[in-house]
Amino acid sequence: LSIILSSSLGAWEHTPNIPAGRRTQYYLIRQDGGYKYGYDTGDGQTAQAIAETDNEVRGKFSYQGSSGEPQGLEYTAGVAGYVPSPLYLTGGGHQAASAYSQASS
Repeated sequence: LSIILSSSLGAWEHTPNIPAGRRTQYYLIRQDGGYKYGYDTGDGQTAQAIAETDNEVRGKFSYQGSSGEPQGLEYTAGVAGYVPSPLYLTGGGHQAASAYSQASS
């Protein structure tokens, strides 16, 4: 299932309602250049991003770690650069958080 839409300002806030765990993707474009996209592979890998006309992008992605625990990252990108933030701090997430802390300092 793939959904591509060109949306007006009124429909911008409403993304397709797709049940979790289903393989899907969507991409919405506004006339002013903003966009939303996302996907779910159906096996624990997901991503989504929103770009506004002020050149700021907010997004997140997640996946299942090798031992089954969820791993993920939220981020913003724009005038202040790329700013990541770990979503999950269990299992392997501690390593990711530690690497993130070291890279941020």
